[in-house]
Amino acid sequence: MLTENQVIQLRESLNNKGYCQVNNILHSQLKEYLQIGSHLLEEQSHIETQNENSLIYIDSIPNKTYYSPSFGDILLAYFTKIYSEISGKNLVPSYSFFRKYFQGNDLKKHIDRPSCQYSATIQINSSVDESWDFFITDKQNQKVECKTKVGDIIFYKGEEVEHWRETLKYEHSSHFFLHWVDKDNPNYKPYHFDGRKSLSSPK
Repeated sequence: MLTENQVIQLRESLNNKGYCQVNNILHSQLKEYLQIGSHLLEEQSHIETQNENSLIYIDSIPNKTYYSPSFGDILLAYFTKIYSEISGKNLVPSYSFFRKYFQGNDLKKHIDRPSCQYSATIQINSSVDESWDFFITDKQNQKVECKTKVGDIIFYKGEEVEHWRETLKYEHSSHFFLHWVDKDNPNYKPYHFDGRKSLSSPK
């Protein structure tokens, strides 16, 4: 999927700046699969009367969240080899997280917990064909504005670089956050599969 020169450039950016970006990494069939999966997930949640684990509020505005749905963990497994190649590390999955944001939502500035040593964010659906920018304060202390569309992915070091999104101006935007840790670093052993037995296991 990636050439040797691309991997070298992406690894250099990840190591020196704490992030790298690959545009249009999803082929059209995989995009469609993820979009269908997200719709089914939302319908299932509706049937279950929006239990507290699938609907949260930020500033009184709801946004739907799902911890490691099966099709998200499949995506996580899919990208493990790719991200291991880019990072030069033997990565083991931690967890996936799906969130559908609505107009007025944002993503507060933060750094991640240890389960998110190596992270990625990918937009899978949107009400409009335009970017909802992902901001990073990189390892050189520079504010970076990453423009993404459906199918673009940003790999970043979640514990090391602060990241956020500003207020969403359009109707909705759906994203996966994917997380891994270094399998060969004993300090991160408790975070393999985010403490679960395996992918798609309950927390």
